[in-house]
Amino acid sequence: MEVAFNYKEMVQNVQCYFQLFYDFNLNWFWKQKQEAVVQCHFELEPTNFWRHQVVGFAMTVWVQTEVMPSEDAARNAWSWALNTFVDFMKMQTLPSGRKFSPMY
Repeated sequence: MEVAFNYKEMVQNVQCYFQLFYDFNLNWFWKQKQEAVVQCHFELEPTNFWRHQVVGFAMTVWVQTEVMPSEDAARNAWSWALNTFVDFMKMQTLPSGRKFSPMY
């Protein structure tokens, strides 16, 4: 999955992405009921948002399952991890006290 913020100030600030990683991995994921054995790997890459003439970052989240007994079991584990990440992302809000410039 590739994730980027929708605000110029946030795509340019690598700390915003680190905060997502930290909050997901250390403060949220391990508190969820673990329905599958998966690993989530986070990668940060520089990117250009050409339409808005902004150079910033995007984050890729790779989900890996353990070796599973069947394709269905692997798909179920991956789906659980994806849904867990989406649920986390839905809870995110903008930091308060700052003004942001939306891009899309």
